[in-house]
Amino acid sequence: MPSPAKTALIEFQVARLQKTYEDFGRDPQHRLIADYFFRRVYSTTDKAERDLQFKKIYEAFRSALGPAIVEELGKLIRANELTDELDDRCLLELEKLGWRHPKPLTMPVYEAAYRAGDNYDRRVEQIRLLAETVEFFHGLSRWAAVGMVLKGVKLLARAKGASAFLQFIEDGYDAFRSVDDIAAFRKAMEERELEILNRIYGRAESRRGRRGARGKT
Repeated sequence: MPSPAKTALIEFQVARLQKTYEDFGRDPQHRLIADYFFRRVYSTTDKAERDLQFKKIYEAFRSALGPAIVEELGKLIRANELTDELDDRCLLELEKLGWRHPKPLTMPVYEAAYRAGDNYDRRVEQIRLLAETVEFFHGLSRWAAVGMVLKGVKLLARAKGASAFLQFIEDGYDAFRSVDDIAAFRKAMEERELEILNRIYGRAESRRGRRGARGKT
């Protein structure tokens, strides 16, 4: 489990994501994937354990699903690891600015710490990996045989102590099956996150900022 301070940071960011994508959260077709991606993927509870479990059954998944699919799953793990590293850096900068848990975290302080982390390129990589993961999960959900394969590796997953990871994948498979076309969600995620990133770093004027932001990071 993350520290109380890191948990507070993660919860702050989850709330920001939910606000930024509240239009998708209200849409019946996208509600499940919005909740899955911004709550389950970016979790305060089982993310580290989930990533460890994936490594335990990597070879079994490689045999059952094929190397290309497992490589895409590896991008999710990389995105998680990168997110953890960025969160740790942001937390360090927050402490330098005088923020301590349980003091409420405010957007101006958060954005100052985010900018002070000076990791623009890694933030861009994070957005790219998450967008590719969205595309991958949707593609996976279109392949009917995956549901049977996942059921087939359940016993192995239990034996390896990797049931939580398998359940995570099954939940993603089910959530993304509810959406016929993922293009709008992926496009919105890339554009909104890059726009917020550029605004915080002063790299470009935010068009949404001129209209009234849907949310900030």
